[in-house]
Amino acid sequence: MVDRQTVTIALFLAGLALRVLGFFFNGMADPDVWVFGWGPDVGKWGLSRAFDGGGGYGILSYAFAGIGWFLADFIPRFWWLPHKVMVFLLEAGTLLLLIKLMPGRGILIPLLAYWVNPFFVLNGAWQGYWDAPHTLMALVAVYILSRSSASSLGW
Repeated sequence: MVDRQTVTIALFLAGLALRVLGFFFNGMADPDVWVFGWGPDVGKWGLSRAFDGGGGYGILSYAFAGIGWFLADFIPRFWWLPHKVMVFLLEAGTLLLLIKLMPGRGILIPLLAYWVNPFFVLNGAWQGYWDAPHTLMALVAVYILSRSSASSLGW
């Protein structure tokens, strides 16, 4: 019989491996707009002047685009890799917060429902969609509200 810790480690490593493989796939068309559109604007004019409302993406997204553009110059063949690594780090933060929000510190549900879920793996690491910061910020809000001592702000 396989113990729970072995299953947990295997699921975490499976999600990690699937995401790392996606780093080397260019993905959707949007990262080039981010990296070579928004990024140079941030580099040229600074974050506050380059931000034009972001089409709902927010100024944090422009900041990440500036970082991605700066780092892409060092690896022109894999220019999208910094963008995808940032998506991965935000997804890892989402996983950690999901685990923290689970009652009884259950880890298997977030691993199955999020970390190895093909939708999230393909959406982030393979395609490079920029959903991870929004998901993470929403979870941060839920976490803060769930820890509030005021019953009207809690769950």
